[in-house]
Amino acid sequence: MEKICAMLVKADRETLTLTEDFEHSLENMQKAVGGYIEAVRISDDIVMWVNEEGKLNDLTPNFNLNGVGDLLLDVVVGDVVITGTNEEGDTTSLTHDNIEELKKRFTNRRNFKLR
Repeated sequence: MEKICAMLVKADRETLTLTEDFEHSLENMQKAVGGYIEAVRISDDIVMWVNEEGKLNDLTPNFNLNGVGDLLLDVVVGDVVITGTNEEGDTTSLTHDNIEELKKRFTNRRNFKLR
């Protein structure tokens, strides 16, 4: 199993957790979000993995996804895994630049701002 650098955003914790040894597999991604996964691309090289049935299953709200001008686009629920992605769409490790960008885009723990 390939290990990658990923960010874990737990709904019941106030901190973002960076792990450099996240075991990348479908089963592990599903375990991390508590169900079937859905990919949400948040930039050309960053993907957010969420539970695709999170709202149907009434999972705990995690953070607000804000767009331009802080317009609320969605409330993300449940635990989230954030990884990198390449031009072919393959899941990759987050780079140092990705991590710095993510830190800036979480305006506070309960808000994430899209560009």
